[in-house]
Amino acid sequence: MKQRTGWVMVLACGIGVFASGAAAAQAEYAIRWDPSQGGPKTAAEALARLAPGDNDIETDLFRVRYASEVKAPTDVVGARAILRERERTSKARHELTYKLRSNSPLPSAPSFAGAQCPAGPLVGPKDETKDEIDVSFTGAADPVRVFSRSCTVQSTSAPPPVPEALQARFAACESTTTRLGLKQRGNLRVEEWRLPGGRIAIEASRTGPDTPKALKAFRREVVEPLTTGSNAIRPLSRSKTDLGSDCGT
Repeated sequence: MKQRTGWVMVLACGIGVFASGAAAAQAEYAIRWDPSQGGPKTAAEALARLAPGDNDIETDLFRVRYASEVKAPTDVVGARAILRERERTSKARHELTYKLRSNSPLPSAPSFAGAQCPAGPLVGPKDETKDEIDVSFTGAADPVRVFSRSCTVQSTSAPPPVPEALQARFAACESTTTRLGLKQRGNLRVEEWRLPGGRIAIEASRTGPDTPKALKAFRREVVEPLTTGSNAIRPLSRSKTDLGSDCGT
């Protein structure tokens, strides 16, 4: 089991300030767009713009389905619960992920470690927990910051069973995703989502520390090349969860 936790953060004036000697929190920086509104039309086209000439590309394929209803912990106020089933068709791997998202930092408990994971006990070598700050560029002056904690149960043989205690009901639709990744460029990834109803969304993202330096680098190396020039994107404000959960009914 992998565990990515242990960060400490305080807030001042709405900006993250890190305690002396504490490691920076892990963040995922991302920007999403609808290619019918402008910008690169495919993940491959987007990657060619962001990393021209780099052919060291890793490709993953997924099928994704979100729960339209899932029980949230009663002791975490203001957090949204998300349940996702994902099949990595390129590597024969099934995942069940439970995630909490909040506009405020999450409390230390529940940690989702071990038997505390709502998706099931974390006992496999690929099972993991993760604390992360999602930093999304939506076209506003400042990026949107959301705090998340997740745990994932994985299997190579069959989809992990959904615990009855979650009272989950899945949406009657699914999405497919093509992910292109470049490990040599700070884990830059571009995902092309084929959404219900024939819609398409593309996301460029990169993980890194939640620091002003990493934020500035993502803005310079990813956001600006996509949002400027003759074929600029129009950033979306909706998350991947919202996009993938919308069955268009």
